[in-house]
Amino acid sequence: MDLEVTDFAKQILLPQADSIVNYVERTVATTMKATPTTELTYDPAAPARVFTAIRKQLRDNGVPTEATLIAAVGSGVYTDLLDGPVGSSGTTFDADGKVRGFQIVESTRLASDEIVAFIPEAFALVVRAPRVPDGAPHGASVKAEGFALRHIRAYDPSLAVDTSTVSAFVGVSAMPLAVDNEDGTVALKPDAGAVRVLTNAA
Repeated sequence: MDLEVTDFAKQILLPQADSIVNYVERTVATTMKATPTTELTYDPAAPARVFTAIRKQLRDNGVPTEATLIAAVGSGVYTDLLDGPVGSSGTTFDADGKVRGFQIVESTRLASDEIVAFIPEAFALVVRAPRVPDGAPHGASVKAEGFALRHIRAYDPSLAVDTSTVSAFVGVSAMPLAVDNEDGTVALKPDAGAVRVLTNAA
């Protein structure tokens, strides 16, 4: 912080909070990309077909029909979806904006040819603001993109400057899919709630 700061929130706090949000996104993407690859046929001229195959794979894994389906896709796959065969909505997207029941999210953190389709329960994300230390002259909880972050503002006599620190506890983990065996028991199947496809793998 220096004397040229005219808007603390815009010039200091917002970039700091954005850096934490970017870290969260990178951590989530790294965990998703660790999902074992499933080999499925992909036709860039008919990209929706691979989502039909992914849907079947998830069902075979034990994902129930009422589960919410989401697919994060790289820029190349998203381009194929936009330029694919024209449907009722003018693209390969269905009238409700989905593709074969999947809510599509374009992600620049995935490879261009990558698809990670999953249900929300397939990954657990926790972001928590640490407790403000009792000795901090100013401390507060702030929010960025829905995440709770800790902000501490203090004077550092060793540097003779005011300092601003934003931090958070961040944890991401792939979760096993709980499958009802219909005999009074439940099986936990690792990586069953997500399917990762590299469309140019062949």
